[in-house]
Amino acid sequence: MKRVPLYEVFIEGAKDGFQVAVGIVPYLVAILVAVGALRASGALEALLNAIKAGVAHLSLDSRWVDALPTALIKPLSGGGARGMMIDTMKAMGADSFAAGSRASSRAAPRPRSTCSRCTSARWE
Repeated sequence: MKRVPLYEVFIEGAKDGFQVAVGIVPYLVAILVAVGALRASGALEALLNAIKAGVAHLSLDSRWVDALPTALIKPLSGGGARGMMIDTMKAMGADSFAAGSRASSRAAPRPRSTCSRCTSARWE
């Protein structure tokens, strides 16, 4: 068995992780600025309208297209996707399909069990 100085190894790993984070931040900022510029210029809306027209031409529900930018940025940045979701809620309303598509992925409560002695179900 080899003795490892745990605290020192942890500090070295934390330093490396911080350097990775510092290296990633400019790319994340660039992505968010690019999406913001596309949205402000109207190019993103034009692209989304073209995608909606194509999806509608296939006789499919096109409401999900409004959530597409957030879905595309989610693998790159969870925080960026959260920011885009808030921006979508501000632009389209919190009750819109695009804003609600994230909430609808949560499971609805369902009866856990029904006791033979009681008449109501217990909910999860």
